[in-house]
Amino acid sequence: MTPAVDIIIPNYNYHRFLEECLASLARQPQVPIRILILDDGSTLQSDDYPASTGPGRIVLECFSYRCNRGHIYTYNEGLSLVRAEYYMLLSPDDCLLPGMLSVLRNALKENPTASFAFGPAYTGRDPSCPTGMLGVEGLSHLPRCRSSLISGDEFRKLLSSLWFNPVATPAVLVRTEAQRRAGGYRYTHPSSGDLEMWLRLSEVGPVVYIPTPVAFYRVHERSMQHGYRSSRFRECLHMARVYAGMGIAQGIAAQAQHITWTTQIHSAICVPPIIRELLRYASQPTWRRLIRALIHRISMTWKN
Repeated sequence: MTPAVDIIIPNYNYHRFLEECLASLARQPQVPIRILILDDGSTLQSDDYPASTGPGRIVLECFSYRCNRGHIYTYNEGLSLVRAEYYMLLSPDDCLLPGMLSVLRNALKENPTASFAFGPAYTGRDPSCPTGMLGVEGLSHLPRCRSSLISGDEFRKLLSSLWFNPVATPAVLVRTEAQRRAGGYRYTHPSSGDLEMWLRLSEVGPVVYIPTPVAFYRVHERSMQHGYRSSRFRECLHMARVYAGMGIAQGIAAQAQHITWTTQIHSAICVPPIIRELLRYASQPTWRRLIRALIHRISMTWKN
């Protein structure tokens, strides 16, 4: 049976989540699926993977590599194996909501020019009790009862107005033909490769938005994205680099504004008042600095 959707699952020591991820794919009725598990040099051997996921409409293929080559290399390796009309990149710690794969596929069938379809994704540590949601920011003006076709220009404008990427990877189904035209993931964007891919795909064709949550995006202390966000401004700088490479000035401005506001809030909370005064004086011309320092000294004397 020819698969309608290829699911790429890159795995590096995430095997403890894999059973839940595969179970979510088994709950996608009426969609022939081929699952491609790419073990990127993790401690789990290929023999430890399940032989099947249950339903006969699901084919499971496993590939193991001796050393860890990095997620971008593994993503592109998975793309080279795709044969179906549509594909999805799914991390082992994420999962699909029941029946939503067919919803995404039908949306792309109804809009043959669209490069990909996406929807909101629940976030949290456990699918049974989500604590947040991605994929609703800036889209409240769209209908909530049906899918919407968003032009590439409008989509890029939406993403560049935000300081974060609202499109969760497990909530995206891509048309393989559009991906072939856009090219693979780029090694120059290790922490924002998904954002860069969405922007390039939106240049190939419009985007379909599904207002119903379609996936669960797990947030935990050992997730790869958490490592980037824990480094001060690292993710923002990588996203600004993506927008700079594509000539989207609004995106650069959004990242710069987020860094500025974050720095100001951090300074207001963490820096002692005396240091804040000194920093404020240091940013002004010398004569103003002296006058303000004198006024401050006099006022402090009167208060005492």
